Formats: sequence, C-alpha cells, structure tokens
Amino acid sequence: MESIPAIYWFGPFRLDLSRRTLEMSGAPVTLSSRAFDLLQTLIEARDRIVGRDELVAHAWPGMTVEASNLTVQMSALRRALGDVGDEPALIATIPGRGYRFIGRLENPGSPDAIPVALQIVPPAAPVPENRVAAPAPPAIGARTRPAVKWRNALAAAACAVPLALGAAWFTLIPGLIPGTHATSPPLSIVVMPFRNLSADQGRAYLADAISDDLTTDLSHIPGSLVIARASADAYKGRAVSAGEVGRALNVRYLLEGSLHAEGDVMRVNAQLIDTATGAHLWAERFDVTTTRMMDTLNDVVRRIASALDVALVNAEVARAARERPNNPGALDLFFRARSLLDRANSLDDMTQAQLLFERAIQVEPDFVDALSELGLLLVLKEQGGEYPTQAQDDAEADRVISHALALAPHNPAVLAAHGRFLLSGGHCAEASAAFDAALAIDPANVPALWGIASCAWRMGEPEKVGPALEATLRVDPQGPGVPHRQYALGMAALFSGNTERGLRYLLQSETTLDTPSAPVDNPTWGEITRTYLIAAYALSGDLAEARRRYQAYQAIWPHRSVWRHAAMFTPAQTGVPQFPHIEDALVQAGMPRYADPRQDFGVAPTSVPLDGGEFAATPLTVPGAETIDTARLRRLLAKSPPPLVVDAGKGMAVISGAILLADVAADAAPALNDQAVAARLRQAAGGIVVMDTGCTGVDGYNTALTLLAKHYGTIYWYRGGEEAWAAAGLPAEDRRGR
Repeated sequence: MESIPAIYWFGPFRLDLSRRTLEMSGAPVTLSSRAFDLLQTLIEARDRIVGRDELVAHAWPGMTVEASNLTVQMSALRRALGDVGDEPALIATIPGRGYRFIGRLENPGSPDAIPVALQIVPPAAPVPENRVAAPAPPAIGARTRPAVKWRNALAAAACAVPLALGAAWFTLIPGLIPGTHATSPPLSIVVMPFRNLSADQGRAYLADAISDDLTTDLSHIPGSLVIARASADAYKGRAVSAGEVGRALNVRYLLEGSLHAEGDVMRVNAQLIDTATGAHLWAERFDVTTTRMMDTLNDVVRRIASALDVALVNAEVARAARERPNNPGALDLFFRARSLLDRANSLDDMTQAQLLFERAIQVEPDFVDALSELGLLLVLKEQGGEYPTQAQDDAEADRVISHALALAPHNPAVLAAHGRFLLSGGHCAEASAAFDAALAIDPANVPALWGIASCAWRMGEPEKVGPALEATLRVDPQGPGVPHRQYALGMAALFSGNTERGLRYLLQSETTLDTPSAPVDNPTWGEITRTYLIAAYALSGDLAEARRRYQAYQAIWPHRSVWRHAAMFTPAQTGVPQFPHIEDALVQAGMPRYADPRQDFGVAPTSVPLDGGEFAATPLTVPGAETIDTARLRRLLAKSPPPLVVDAGKGMAVISGAILLADVAADAAPALNDQAVAARLRQAAGGIVVMDTGCTGVDGYNTALTLLAKHYGTIYWYRGGEEAWAAAGLPAEDRRGR
C-alpha cells in the first residue's frame, strides 16, 4: 500500500486524513466515523479490489459485526458522495469480491492542489423522434388521488408535440404510427369485460361487477394508468385480438377473464396479456363458494389486483431492462425498486431499494408515488432494529412524506406512509386517522391495514389485530411480509387467550422466518417466534414439548430471561389479562424469571465503548467506576446527598428521581449532551449511578465510560439495572413509551 498523504482531492471533494474531514467545494460533508474509515481504506488501496472482510476489519477493528452493517454504511457513503448511478464514478461494486475506488485523484497529498470538478448527474434521456399525431386516447379510469405530473397530461394528449417532464426524463404520449403501440404509457392497462360462462345468464351482473371493481382497484397501483370502464365496454361481446385493443386504446397490457358458476361453486379465471406480443404474463384461477357471494368476490378481486401489482411491475422492469438498459428514467427506477421489495424485505434489500427511489426523485422531484414509497420504506427500515443510519433515515422520512402530503393530501399511499411515520413516533390516534382515511379510498391498502393492526397491538387490544391482518393475507397471500403477519396474528391470538390459534399461526411463521444459529445482540423475528411458541406449548398443556423447545432455545440464547422479554413490550401489552399466564408458562418451560446480575459472560473490561444491541454481553466491571449491587445502591440512595441515577434502559422499572435517557432522546449520546441533563450531572454531589435495562446491553456500559471521560466525579455502575431492582421487589416507575 502506498504511503499515506495527508490530503486527497477527487472531483469537488477534499479528504483530509489528519483532521478526518471531507469537504465538497469547500462545504463540509457529514460522514459517520465508519463511513470515513471505509472511504480512507478504499482510497489508500485504490490500485486493487478491497474485500468485504478487509473493509470490516478496518472500519470495525477487533469486532464481529453483521454483514448488513457494511452494506448500510457503504450506501450512506455513496449517498454522501452523490455516487448513486448505474455507472458509479467513485466507488465500484465488484460482485462477489468487494469494492474498489475508481475516482480520479488530483495531486494527492498536496493541500494547495486545485481539484478538477467531477459532476455526478443522472444520464440524460434520449431526444424522442417526432411521430405522426394520433387521436387523443380515451379518458382514464377515475382516480381517487391526484396523479403525478405525467398522468395529468394524458387528457390533453391530442396534440402532436411530445410531452416532457421536468428534466425531460420521460416522453409520454407522442403520436402513434398506425400499426404500432411502442409508445404506450408505462404500466397502462385495460380491464376487458369479464365473460359469464355460466348456464345461468342471470349471473352476468357478477362478471360486470368483477370488471368494474378491478378497474377501480388497479388504478391504486402506483404508476398505473387504467382505461375507464366505459371505453372497455365498447369491446363487450366482440372477438378482437389483444393487439387490436392495445393499438386502439394505446395500452401495454390487457386483463381478461371469465366467470363460471356451477352449483355452489363459482370459478373465476383471469389472465394478463402483453398487447404488443400477445404473450400471457400471468394467469390465475380462483374457486369460491356462492355463500356470502359478494364478500367472497371482493376478496377475489383484491387478490387479483394484488397479484397484478407484482406482475405488472416485474413486466415493466423487464421491458425497461431491454429498451433502456443504460438510461433508466424515473419510472424505470421506481419500478425496479418496487420489484426488489416485492421479492424480499431484508435490510440490504431495503437499502438497495432506497437508493433507487432516491435516484427516481432526483430525476423527478415531485414524483408522489416514489416519495410515498420511500417514506414508507424508511419507516419500515427503522422498525427492523438498530442500524447505523437510523437517525438520518428518520429525518429523511419526515421530509419526503411531508413533501408527498403537500403534493397529494388525498393519495392513499401517501396517507398510509404518513400513518406509519406517526405510528413510529408513538402517535397512535393520529396514525389511525391517517390509516382510516387511506382505507376509505383504497380498502385493500396493505400498509394501512397493517398499520391499523399495529396500532391495536400497541394499545393492548390484541382482539382487534386479527381482522385487519387477515384482510392483508386475503389481499396479499404470497408477499414477503406474510411471515411477519402470521407471527403478529399468532402473538395477538396468544395474548387474547386463544392458545390453539396462536400456536397454529406461530408454527406457520416459524417455517419461514430466519432463525440465527448463534446469539445475536438484538432480538429477531425468528427468536421471538420461538420464544412464544415455547409459551404456547406450555399453555396448551404440552409441557414436555415446551421444555424440549426451551432447551434448544437456551443453547442459542443462554442469557435471556422472562423479565427482559417483557421489557420489549408496551405497558398496554403487558397489561392484558393473559400476559401473566404467558410469563408463567415460560417459567414452567425452564426460562428464568430474572437474570443473575453476577453472571460472567467472559467479556474483558475495556475503556473503549462497546458495539452491540440490547442483549449484548457486558464485562463485570467498568474501568474507573465502582460496580455495585442492589444492597449497595440502596445504601447510597439513603445517604445525603444521594447519587443521581442515570438510566440508559427501556424504562420498565425506573428508580424514583432517575434520569431516563430515553425520555430525552432516542440515543444516549445526544441525551447526555442535553443542557438540562448536563446541568444535573454537574450538580450531582453524591456521585452518579449508571444503569441499563439489565446486565446485558451496552448502552449503560458506554454511558458510564462517557461520564468518566467527561470527569463528572464518582461513577457507579449498577450492572443488574432495572431487572435487578424489579427482582428485589423495590418501588419503581414504568415509563416505557412516554
């Protein structure tokens, strides 16, 4: 590796290693310390590919971290550099091998060098050729939300001049050359009148109802253009090819189907056809009973619409890859992100989709559907657990959702995203109002239905969770979110006292959710599912199976306790009548009710802050602080003046007079820098006691180190934390969720 110069110039950027700063055209660029280390490592090794393991070793020395941490930090670095195109100018990803810095360095090491400007911009769209004007397309199906700019222009498409948006990223309705419809709008579709194949022609109204409802439901697919029912009805009873319909109505896709009733069973067939090629892209058959006919048909319509949402988006992604492989437009990028999320929803997948949505918005800043999808995605990322860019994503979610609301306040996707953002901040009443408004427009809106269930769960009303989640499973029975919905249904049933139903759903969830084979610092969906399956078996009377499962569980997670699991819920959830029975069931299976605060996890004391989550193992001592037990803490609190207690935990058992850092800020570091908190710390004449939720979790340990570094005086570490205080039966406040 070359000797390290003090300063690197690349494009408009100036990287100063001695000061650990990055500037762009003289303005500071905010980077996390991990992202800075990654950038430095890549630049220093610019003559070769740097593997993922080497990057982790440089950015997280001596630590074992999840692979997703590198992906998230690398994504944050790319965003800070503006290096987010299909053809990166600075950092290249080498599939299966690692990353390499490919930017051009200007006079590396010279602080007085004048950099050569490097502009990173989206590829320009090609100038479309002029075409012969065609008659205006038929009216669009009525939409219940304001459309993005390119949709608003369709009604005026009779002119021969192609319409361009903003930075001319997409040509929408140029005229048609007779015999071709290559310029049909993206994701444009017509629902043909469904045919009634029943012997009883009195069933024809049901076929008409399906066609009508599908026209409405498909119009809610982001980015779609659905031809009005009146225009489609012109083809009722006529034998015409898909190509003819596509050319006449200027659409890319055609949905056709039939209904056949015989006895108590009705069969509904549907197929999606590419009007340019005649290829069948998707087909499905649904058998329903004639009891509660309209309710059942509503479910079928919504399942068809949900499946078509995925099929149409994938078709558009494939088309864009063929037609514009190196020059994607905003809608191409949007569909690519949607297609990615339709297949999976891991943190890595969400981060990749986030970059695609952000690029689409760079091209078209008022792209409402991309703004709402990005806002929802950022909220969902945060709900998956702690990760490095969480605070940044929270601020960005607020910004993009506010922008989308200003543009389209009655868009159901925007309302659902707004509700999820409100819910993430604990504002259930306001969130529920947003979800209700979204569902009034689009009854099959899955994020809104999931939000309604989440609010009920958070408020300790598990009996209200089932109807909303069952509706999502009827609408979207095969999406990547199904395992989490099954888990939520199982938990809601268990908390409602319906053990058999809870056991059934949790077992379904267990087969699809990833379960780690080694301890991890934060609880995962898979671990929680396995935890409450143990309780479900014990409650069902099968104590032998519950104990067998707990032994397998304990081999992976040996330091969990019933009390620590309870601390993850809200007071409303732990207050439901069934919850004490669930706790007792876990104890009967073998899980300790409280952890032993004297446990030695084999972690050596260090003066460097620890990485990890709420279940990360901690050392027995903090260098420079006195480790105390409950008896010693009680004696200290009885003195005059007593010590100030600083609680970095979840707040399930807070000692009277303590500062709960979670009440001040989401993270401990900014909470400690709060002026009011700092003033109380300086005035703590009796010393400072630091505690956490329990003897696992690094926030309390790191808080103690921070206070020692700030020379606040005598620091005590109460390692047992809230859990040990609760185990002693001492008075405490439950301040979770305030």
